[in-house]
Amino acid sequence: LVQVLSTVAKNGDGTSKDKQSGDYELQAVYDDLTDKNPQAYSSSAGTFSSFLLDELSMDISEVLSYLDTIYLGQFRGVTTLKYLPITSSIDRVWRYALIDSSIQSIQVESSRTVLEHGAFAKAPNLRKAIICNSTTALPIALFNGSGIEEFDMPSRCIVVPRYMFYDCTNLKRVTLNEGIQSIKYAAFGNCTSLSSITIPASVEYITPEAFDGCTALTDVIFNRGSNITLEEDSLPNNTNLVVTCNSQD
Repeated sequence: LVQVLSTVAKNGDGTSKDKQSGDYELQAVYDDLTDKNPQAYSSSAGTFSSFLLDELSMDISEVLSYLDTIYLGQFRGVTTLKYLPITSSIDRVWRYALIDSSIQSIQVESSRTVLEHGAFAKAPNLRKAIICNSTTALPIALFNGSGIEEFDMPSRCIVVPRYMFYDCTNLKRVTLNEGIQSIKYAAFGNCTSLSSITIPASVEYITPEAFDGCTALTDVIFNRGSNITLEEDSLPNNTNLVVTCNSQD
C-alpha cells in the first residue's frame, strides 16, 4: 500500500518521471486542459483515491500524509469525501484538482501551498473555501465554473484575479478585504446569483467587464474614502443597479 501511494505521490498518474516521454505526456495533458477540455484527462490517481477512501475507508488525512501534490482529477469519482483539508504538507495543487468530485468544502492551511491556475475550477459540488490569511496572491480562474457559494478573500491579497469566479452561478457572497487594489477582467463574470457586493476603499481600479453577466447584482457599495477609477463597463448595465457610498468608517 505504501509503495502504491508513493508511486502516485511522485508521479500523479503512476508513470515514471525518470522517463522523458512521461514528462511529455503529462505536459500534453496539462496543455489539453489549458484548452478548456478537462474531460480529456482520465486520472488513475482518482481511481486510487476512490479505492482508498471508499473501499478501504481510509481517513483523508492519512491519504494526504503520503502526498506532497494534489494532481489533476485526484478525487474524481470519490463519493464519500465532503471536506478536504489541504495541509501544510501539500506543496502544490494542480489545475482541476477537484473536478467531478463530491467535495463540498476545502481549507488551505498554509500560504506555502502553490495553487495553480484553476486549481478548484469545475468542482460542481464545492460550496465553501477557506484560504490561509497569510496568502498574498491567488491564481487566475481559481474557482472558475465551480459551485462555490461564499468566499472571504485572504486579508493580505491585493488583487482579485481575472476569471476568479467566472461562471460561478451559485456565488451569493464575497467579502473583499481592505487592501484589495484592483478587480481584474471577468473576475465575477456570469455570477448570476450575486446580488450585492461591498468595494473596499483601497480598490483603485475595476477592469471593464469585471462584473459582466452579473444579472442579479442590484447593490454595489463603495466604502467611505474610495478614490476609484471606473471605466464605462466596470459595473454591469443592470436597470435596477443601485450604487451607493458607505458613510460609515
